Amino acid sequence: MNHISSFFNYIKESAEELYGLFRKNCRNGGEDRLKLNEDIIEKVINTPLPFTSNEYYNFVDKYLPSGADEDLYVDGSDSFREIATEYDDLKYLNYIKTYITNPILCDMGCGIGNILHFCNKMGYKTFGYEFNKSLSKIHKKVGVDVIYGDFFTTDLSKLKTCDVVFLYRPISSVASMNKLFKLIRSNTKDNVIIVYKYPHQMRITGFTTISLNEWDDDLIILFKK
Repeated sequence: MNHISSFFNYIKESAEELYGLFRKNCRNGGEDRLKLNEDIIEKVINTPLPFTSNEYYNFVDKYLPSGADEDLYVDGSDSFREIATEYDDLKYLNYIKTYITNPILCDMGCGIGNILHFCNKMGYKTFGYEFNKSLSKIHKKVGVDVIYGDFFTTDLSKLKTCDVVFLYRPISSVASMNKLFKLIRSNTKDNVIIVYKYPHQMRITGFTTISLNEWDDDLIILFKK
Protein backbone atom coordinates (compact mmCIF):
# COMPACT_ATOMS: atom_id res chain seq x y z
CA MET A 1 0.00 0.00 0.00
CA ASN A 2 1.57 3.32 -1.00
CA HIS A 3 1.62 6.30 1.31
CA ILE A 4 -1.09 8.17 -0.58
CA SER A 5 -3.67 5.41 -0.33
CA SER A 6 -2.71 4.72 3.30
CA PHE A 7 -3.36 8.37 4.08
CA PHE A 8 -6.99 7.85 3.20
CA ASN A 9 -7.37 4.43 4.83
CA TYR A 10 -5.97 5.22 8.25
CA ILE A 11 -8.46 6.23 10.91
CA LYS A 12 -6.76 8.71 13.20
CA GLU A 13 -8.11 10.49 16.24
CA SER A 14 -5.47 13.12 17.05
CA ALA A 15 -4.15 16.13 15.21
CA GLU A 16 -0.58 15.02 15.92
CA GLU A 17 -1.17 11.84 13.94
CA LEU A 18 -2.88 13.84 11.22
CA TYR A 19 0.16 16.12 11.05
CA GLY A 20 2.37 13.07 10.59
CA LEU A 21 0.17 11.93 7.72
CA PHE A 22 0.21 15.40 6.19
CA ARG A 23 4.01 15.44 6.34
CA LYS A 24 4.19 11.96 4.88
CA ASN A 25 2.15 13.06 1.91
CA CYS A 26 3.94 16.32 1.28
CA ARG A 27 7.05 17.18 -0.63
CA ASN A 28 9.53 19.73 0.65
CA GLY A 29 9.00 23.27 -0.58
CA GLY A 30 11.81 24.85 1.40
CA GLU A 31 12.61 25.17 5.06
CA ASP A 32 9.50 25.07 7.28
CA ARG A 33 7.24 24.77 4.28
CA LEU A 34 5.68 21.67 2.75
CA LYS A 35 3.43 21.18 -0.25
CA LEU A 36 0.45 18.88 -0.12
CA ASN A 37 0.37 16.19 -2.78
CA GLU A 38 -2.02 17.13 -5.58
CA ASP A 39 -3.66 13.67 -5.57
CA ILE A 40 -4.78 14.29 -2.01
CA ILE A 41 -6.03 17.76 -2.82
CA GLU A 42 -8.16 16.37 -5.64
CA LYS A 43 -9.68 13.75 -3.34
CA VAL A 44 -10.46 16.37 -0.71
CA ILE A 45 -12.09 18.67 -3.27
CA ASN A 46 -14.12 15.81 -4.77
CA THR A 47 -15.54 14.74 -1.39
CA PRO A 48 -19.13 16.05 -1.10
CA LEU A 49 -20.21 18.22 1.80
CA PRO A 50 -23.49 17.65 3.72
CA PHE A 51 -24.91 20.79 2.10
CA THR A 52 -24.87 22.13 -1.44
CA SER A 53 -22.98 25.11 -2.80
CA ASN A 54 -26.35 26.77 -3.42
CA GLU A 55 -27.25 26.43 0.26
CA TYR A 56 -23.93 27.96 1.24
CA TYR A 57 -23.97 30.89 -1.16
CA ASN A 58 -27.66 31.61 -0.50
CA PHE A 59 -26.77 31.94 3.18
CA VAL A 60 -23.92 34.30 2.33
CA ASP A 61 -26.10 36.38 0.00
CA LYS A 62 -28.79 36.63 2.64
CA TYR A 63 -26.61 37.79 5.53
CA LEU A 64 -23.49 39.40 4.12
CA PRO A 65 -23.86 43.18 4.54
CA SER A 66 -24.12 45.32 1.43
CA GLY A 67 -20.67 46.28 0.17
CA ALA A 68 -18.94 43.58 2.19
CA ASP A 69 -17.27 42.25 -0.92
CA GLU A 70 -15.30 45.50 -0.93
CA ASP A 71 -14.68 46.04 2.78
CA LEU A 72 -16.75 44.67 5.65
CA TYR A 73 -14.91 46.62 8.34
CA VAL A 74 -14.47 50.34 7.86
CA ASP A 75 -12.22 50.89 10.86
CA GLY A 76 -9.11 52.52 9.41
CA SER A 77 -6.12 51.09 7.62
CA ASP A 78 -6.26 47.81 9.53
CA SER A 79 -9.49 46.70 7.86
CA PHE A 80 -9.38 43.65 5.61
CA ARG A 81 -12.23 41.80 3.94
CA GLU A 82 -12.87 40.69 0.40
CA ILE A 83 -15.66 38.15 -0.02
CA ALA A 84 -16.92 35.26 2.04
CA THR A 85 -14.89 32.06 2.16
CA GLU A 86 -15.45 29.90 -0.90
CA TYR A 87 -17.50 26.73 -0.72
CA ASP A 88 -14.60 24.44 -1.69
CA ASP A 89 -12.47 25.79 1.18
CA LEU A 90 -14.87 24.13 3.62
CA LYS A 91 -13.90 20.74 2.18
CA TYR A 92 -10.51 20.97 3.89
CA LEU A 93 -12.24 21.55 7.21
CA ASN A 94 -14.57 18.65 6.48
CA TYR A 95 -11.63 16.38 5.70
CA ILE A 96 -9.64 17.33 8.80
CA LYS A 97 -12.71 16.75 10.96
CA THR A 98 -12.80 13.05 10.10
CA TYR A 99 -9.47 12.54 11.89
CA ILE A 100 -10.48 14.17 15.18
CA THR A 101 -12.85 12.86 17.83
CA ASN A 102 -15.51 15.41 18.88
CA PRO A 103 -13.80 18.23 16.95
CA ILE A 104 -13.99 21.85 18.11
CA LEU A 105 -13.39 24.72 15.68
CA CYS A 106 -12.89 28.43 16.26
CA ASP A 107 -13.23 31.03 13.51
CA MET A 108 -11.05 34.05 14.29
CA GLY A 109 -12.87 36.97 12.73
CA CYS A 110 -16.04 35.04 11.98
CA GLY A 111 -17.94 37.82 10.17
CA ILE A 112 -21.55 36.77 9.59
CA GLY A 113 -20.87 33.31 11.04
CA ASN A 114 -21.02 31.35 7.79
CA ILE A 115 -18.06 29.12 8.65
CA LEU A 116 -19.47 28.45 12.13
CA HIS A 117 -22.95 27.71 10.80
CA PHE A 118 -21.82 25.25 8.14
CA CYS A 119 -19.10 23.63 10.24
CA ASN A 120 -21.86 22.86 12.75
CA LYS A 121 -23.59 21.00 9.94
CA MET A 122 -20.37 19.07 9.30
CA GLY A 123 -20.22 17.86 12.89
CA TYR A 124 -17.97 20.41 14.54
CA LYS A 125 -18.73 22.15 17.79
CA THR A 126 -17.90 25.79 17.05
CA PHE A 127 -17.41 29.28 18.37
CA GLY A 128 -15.91 32.44 16.95
CA TYR A 129 -14.29 35.75 17.78
CA GLU A 130 -15.55 38.89 16.06
CA PHE A 131 -14.70 42.59 16.34
CA ASN A 132 -17.90 43.86 14.77
CA LYS A 133 -20.61 43.54 17.41
CA SER A 134 -23.22 44.95 15.00
CA LEU A 135 -23.30 41.46 13.48
CA SER A 136 -24.65 40.00 16.73
CA LYS A 137 -28.24 40.05 15.43
CA ILE A 138 -27.22 37.78 12.57
CA HIS A 139 -25.30 35.49 14.93
CA LYS A 140 -28.34 35.12 17.18
CA LYS A 141 -30.60 34.46 14.23
CA VAL A 142 -28.43 31.69 12.81
CA GLY A 143 -27.55 30.29 16.25
CA VAL A 144 -23.76 30.60 16.45
CA ASP A 145 -21.61 31.24 19.52
CA VAL A 146 -19.49 34.39 19.19
CA ILE A 147 -17.18 36.30 21.54
CA TYR A 148 -16.95 40.02 20.70
CA GLY A 149 -14.00 42.33 21.01
CA ASP A 150 -10.56 43.28 19.73
CA PHE A 151 -8.23 40.27 19.40
CA PHE A 152 -5.50 42.07 21.32
CA THR A 153 -7.60 42.97 24.36
CA THR A 154 -10.11 40.10 24.47
CA ASP A 155 -9.57 36.97 26.54
CA LEU A 156 -8.46 34.27 24.07
CA SER A 157 -8.17 31.46 26.62
CA LYS A 158 -11.10 29.57 25.07
CA LEU A 159 -8.79 28.82 22.13
CA LYS A 160 -7.24 26.13 24.36
CA THR A 161 -10.32 24.01 23.71
CA CYS A 162 -9.91 24.06 19.92
CA ASP A 163 -8.70 21.34 17.61
CA VAL A 164 -8.96 23.58 14.55
CA VAL A 165 -8.65 27.35 14.16
CA PHE A 166 -9.84 28.97 10.94
CA LEU A 167 -8.85 32.46 9.85
CA TYR A 168 -9.98 34.41 6.82
CA ARG A 169 -7.28 37.04 7.25
CA PRO A 170 -8.97 39.53 9.57
CA ILE A 171 -6.31 42.30 9.63
CA SER A 172 -4.45 43.95 6.76
CA SER A 173 -1.31 44.90 8.71
CA VAL A 174 1.44 42.27 8.46
CA ALA A 175 2.86 43.33 11.82
CA SER A 176 -0.57 43.01 13.47
CA MET A 177 -1.11 39.58 11.91
CA ASN A 178 2.26 38.40 13.24
CA LYS A 179 1.27 39.71 16.66
CA LEU A 180 -2.05 37.85 16.40
CA PHE A 181 -0.30 34.60 15.50
CA LYS A 182 1.90 34.93 18.59
CA LEU A 183 -1.29 35.15 20.63
CA ILE A 184 -2.83 32.20 18.80
CA ARG A 185 0.31 30.15 19.40
CA SER A 186 0.40 30.92 23.11
CA ASN A 187 -3.34 30.30 23.62
CA THR A 188 -3.79 27.02 21.70
CA LYS A 189 -2.88 23.43 22.47
CA ASP A 190 0.21 21.91 20.89
CA ASN A 191 -1.58 19.78 18.31
CA VAL A 192 -3.94 22.47 16.98
CA ILE A 193 -4.48 22.70 13.22
CA ILE A 194 -4.79 26.16 11.71
CA VAL A 195 -6.44 26.72 8.33
CA TYR A 196 -5.58 30.19 7.05
CA LYS A 197 -7.26 31.89 4.07
CA TYR A 198 -5.44 34.78 2.34
CA PRO A 199 -2.26 34.49 4.45
CA HIS A 200 -0.22 37.64 5.05
CA GLN A 201 2.89 35.54 4.48
CA MET A 202 3.64 31.89 3.75
CA ARG A 203 6.08 31.32 6.60
CA ILE A 204 5.00 32.31 10.09
CA THR A 205 7.29 32.19 13.10
CA GLY A 206 6.58 29.19 15.33
CA PHE A 207 4.61 27.25 12.71
CA THR A 208 5.20 24.76 9.94
CA THR A 209 3.36 25.67 6.74
CA ILE A 210 1.67 23.18 4.45
CA SER A 211 0.64 24.85 1.21
CA LEU A 212 -1.72 23.46 -1.38
CA ASN A 213 0.89 23.64 -4.11
CA GLU A 214 -0.33 25.51 -7.18
CA TRP A 215 -3.91 24.39 -6.52
CA ASP A 216 -4.78 27.28 -4.24
CA ASP A 217 -2.18 29.88 -3.28
CA ASP A 218 -4.69 31.59 -1.03
CA LEU A 219 -5.06 28.85 1.60
CA ILE A 220 -2.45 27.25 3.84
CA ILE A 221 -2.49 24.79 6.75
CA LEU A 222 -0.32 25.50 9.80
CA PHE A 223 0.93 23.33 12.65
CA LYS A 224 2.75 24.56 15.74
CA LYS A 225 6.40 23.53 15.91
